[in-house]
Amino acid sequence: MLGRDAYLNREINCDRGNLSGNYGRLEREDRAIRTQAQREAFFNGGYLTHGQTRRLNREENNVQRQVNYDHRWL
Repeated sequence: MLGRDAYLNREINCDRGNLSGNYGRLEREDRAIRTQAQREAFFNGGYLTHGQTRRLNREENNVQRQVNYDHRWL
């Protein structure tokens, strides 16, 4: 989960000028997902449940799709 988040964050930062003005919004969404995962893991004794992992992955998939969509229209 964290490795994927790091990859997504790096991809957003590398494509900063190519995100059709959506860089700030995508960065905030990515940061919110990361914070949410850390908070949920903290309250779960350091682990995420299967359901939490699936939900967070869906949210990251959505951000990744937005990055890919904006990057495709260069």
